[in-house]
Amino acid sequence: MKGIIERGRVISKVSIDGKEYKGPFEEALKVTGADEIRIETTSLAQLMAETRATVENYLIKLMEGIKQVTYLFQSGQEAKACSLSADIIIGLDWLVQAVVAINNLKQDYLPGIEIHTFLDKTKELLKAWESKDFILISDLFEYEFLPLLERWGTLIKRSSLVG
Repeated sequence: MKGIIERGRVISKVSIDGKEYKGPFEEALKVTGADEIRIETTSLAQLMAETRATVENYLIKLMEGIKQVTYLFQSGQEAKACSLSADIIIGLDWLVQAVVAINNLKQDYLPGIEIHTFLDKTKELLKAWESKDFILISDLFEYEFLPLLERWGTLIKRSSLVG
């Protein structure tokens, strides 16, 4: 492991007897009765580039989803909007985890991204869900989350792996 890290590589895939293993790497090494454990690595730069591309693509889909949910709430289709909102919230969680992971690997890779602002807005969203305030939920998605995600998209496009 130490040699992999020292060469600037990260584990990208683990397979046990030809089947991809999705659990933690350390647990894969504890598997008994396996004939083969295959470890694939990639460069940190490649992993970050792939993550960045995934984040960029996902941001577009997430923003479209938010626009759709906002429209549904505003047109009185709360049941459908609530159903789709679950996917939006899962997506927002994934996005924050990806952004934090990139910034942990390369400081200021995505400068100016205000995770704390995002988390504050998430707390407001939770309160709105608890009180079933669909107007506030819609407003938070449209006037808080959407502009924040648009800003993040701009910052991500400007960011660089160089340096």
